[in-house]
Amino acid sequence: MNMSPWNQSCNLNAINDDDDDDDATKNNHKICLIGSLVREEGHIYSLATKNDLLYTGSDSKNIRVWKDMKEFSAFKSNSGLVKAIIISGDKIFTGHQDGKVRVWKVQPNSPSSFKPAGTLPTFFDIFKASIRPSNYFMSAKHNKASIWIKHWDAISCLSMDHNHGLLYSASWDRT
Repeated sequence: MNMSPWNQSCNLNAINDDDDDDDATKNNHKICLIGSLVREEGHIYSLATKNDLLYTGSDSKNIRVWKDMKEFSAFKSNSGLVKAIIISGDKIFTGHQDGKVRVWKVQPNSPSSFKPAGTLPTFFDIFKASIRPSNYFMSAKHNKASIWIKHWDAISCLSMDHNHGLLYSASWDRT
């Protein structure tokens, strides 16, 4: 099994550290910084890895893909800073400042090419939920009946339940 290039260990002989209590020290290795990725284009808000690729999301609305410590590819969302990234199979889910989740698909013939596959929630999701009275709740914030189907503020994190095919999102709106 090959170790990911993003997780390298250093020999303790090269490090002067008296902390002998952790497991890495007992194995005579310590996790250390192996390099920095620098891009003069906004702050990085999110990270995700898959195999030997590192994905970064930034306030420039770009999702950059890094391989072997060099930029491998990039794709851009036209709206919303990229605050969260999660990868499942050949799909990349990104959570944005505008409260939406965007879905990207890796092109099978070109692993460095990504195409938009959709936005969550879709217009149909909102329409379908709006015609069912059971989907409404009383909003304390706005003091009116609202549909709770999307986030009203930036998405702060994403998580995937692969066993049930569920994508979870959390937002600064406390939902």
